[in-house]
Amino acid sequence: MLLIKNQKSLFSIMLISILILIVINMVLFYQFDRQNKRNESTHCLDQVEHKHIFIIDKSSPMSLQTQEEILSRIKQQISRIQQEDFILVYQITSDSLMQLKPIFQACKTDANFEKNLLQKARTSIYSNFDNTLTSPLAEALLDINLSHYQMDAQRTNIYIYSDLLQNSRHLSLAQTPQLSDAIEQFKATRLGGIQRPTFINTFVHLHIIPRAQLTEQLVKNRDGFWIWFLGDMRGDRQSYGLERHDLPGSYTQ
Repeated sequence: MLLIKNQKSLFSIMLISILILIVINMVLFYQFDRQNKRNESTHCLDQVEHKHIFIIDKSSPMSLQTQEEILSRIKQQISRIQQEDFILVYQITSDSLMQLKPIFQACKTDANFEKNLLQKARTSIYSNFDNTLTSPLAEALLDINLSHYQMDAQRTNIYIYSDLLQNSRHLSLAQTPQLSDAIEQFKATRLGGIQRPTFINTFVHLHIIPRAQLTEQLVKNRDGFWIWFLGDMRGDRQSYGLERHDLPGSYTQ
């Protein structure tokens, strides 16, 4: 009788040990499989929790003080990026209307990530500005919102460094007399398509480059247009919003 009990006890121990080994192997296999399901170009996993998009407007010149402040703010934002976060950097020029591509796209996975990202940002900030003075920022934001470069994320931060003076063949805020005209003119160019982006659990941070000789009407049109354009925000109320952060520097043309 005692022998039978000992055999049952031994069998139970062996069964538990086998189950533990199976669980351990499943965990190890999951970790191995997870590490190998990375995008070849971005090194991202299939699912991304946080996404950060940096948009640097190079359509007009900016002072050295403004450039240095932009770089300083980007450094601070980069320092808060967590492991496995997805980062995109875009540079806005006249070419962005037809050839918009990120100048940097990757997930944070190794020790060289911050160095490489900061180098790309620094090069963009201090590079020559676009002499055409064309700034298709609204079109670029729509394209970024719809682009295949995007990955779904639970939370997104968008950092825009620009004077926000939209100037393209679709809309020039400087040449539009009234705010209502600006909105209707832009909407008319997008008939049959998406007229403004929809943001899900997204914070948009506007870092505004100062400009000289702005009229009260132009400032009203600029601010009102972007409040409308960026106004379709949805999701968890604590996880989306619009913030304004003015930049220092001499008021360049």
